[in-house]
Amino acid sequence: MAEGEVAIDYERGAGYVVATWRNALLMMWTDAITKRGLDATERAGKLLEREHGSGVVALSVSLAGVPLPDDEMRAYAARLMRERAHRVALSVTVIEGDGFLLSAGRMVMTALVTLSGGKSKPVIAKSVDEAIAHIHPLVKPRATLAEVTRVMKAFRG
Repeated sequence: MAEGEVAIDYERGAGYVVATWRNALLMMWTDAITKRGLDATERAGKLLEREHGSGVVALSVSLAGVPLPDDEMRAYAARLMRERAHRVALSVTVIEGDGFLLSAGRMVMTALVTLSGGKSKPVIAKSVDEAIAHIHPLVKPRATLAEVTRVMKAFRG
């Protein structure tokens, strides 16, 4: 890995950041999940699929305080996830925060990812640190745990 290698922003918008790094699709939600943000995620994912085939690793981070998506956004996200599920080797969702909203968010994301028909069981994590252990073995080209940790933490900010 080149010294200082970082995730490359694909698109930043109101309430979201989408970036890529190697075969990893990185999403961060800082406000309500929107169609515009989901569409940016889909476009970036398709770019990675062209290069990495079915080896894409997806990491979605929802910061504390991000509201649960409404029915329309859940349905839209589920459709997009279903369409891409065969190309995603692993999907890890980080939902930061605590209490009822955290539990509810984990339930919603587990349902979305499970219903998408992906080839791997959804991983719901409490932090980027927890997610790194799942992502690291699937990063291509190979990277050390320290490299993956540095890039993922830099993306999270």
